[in-house]
Amino acid sequence: MIKFSIITVCYNASQNIAATLHSIVTQNYTDFELIIIDGLSTDNTLQIAKQFDPNIIISEPDKGIYDAMNKGIELATGDYINFMNVGDCFNDPTILSQIAALHSDADILYGNHIADYGYFTRYQAAGLPDDLWKGCCICHQTVFIKSNILKKNKFDIKYKFAADYHLLMQLYKKHFLFYHTKITISKQAAMGYSELHDIAMRKEWQQINYQYDTSFTMQIHYTWMIYTRHIVNFTKKILPRFIIEYITKTLYSK
Repeated sequence: MIKFSIITVCYNASQNIAATLHSIVTQNYTDFELIIIDGLSTDNTLQIAKQFDPNIIISEPDKGIYDAMNKGIELATGDYINFMNVGDCFNDPTILSQIAALHSDADILYGNHIADYGYFTRYQAAGLPDDLWKGCCICHQTVFIKSNILKKNKFDIKYKFAADYHLLMQLYKKHFLFYHTKITISKQAAMGYSELHDIAMRKEWQQINYQYDTSFTMQIHYTWMIYTRHIVNFTKKILPRFIIEYITKTLYSK
């Protein structure tokens, strides 16, 4: 029987942590541990978290979200590790059962997700590992990685916004086995940590890819991606919110 380690990283997250933890503890698959890594919150995040009876909970300063996630990796005892951080949730109570029922021996299991924009939701199918060079097409909330692999390949905390992407690229380049299930694993806040720093995140994607490929195609791809993101962000600043919401819903509902 597969044991899962579900790690939740949080900091001053009293408004959102209950929904995330509820989606974990109500899973109908029982062989999992819940590990909470708190960054020394000053609100009542810890008090709320303790109500969900986590297997492990620590609260101490860290060097950022990926440093906290590495702490969780060190503490994990399951066969596979998943990160379900504050603001994100499992899509339904059967997710762990469905993953276990795959009986897959893949090194990295991953699936699809629902992006929640607040005013509408959008289903997003994950991409293929071969397409990772184009940008992060696999969301870390949907990923289950063998713990023995993660303990030897932790997040590189020099990346502030894309260490999860860097990790997936590293595992892909090392020829670990990826398996894409069609399960819709998570529902996540569309404007999460990385998207709030979308330009910086894309520049880190660029930096990571340039380690492997500095071809003209690669340079054009990321130069254009970053330029267009600047245009998008500028447009969001000058247009009324209801127009932005209308455009977003129109584009993503196609």
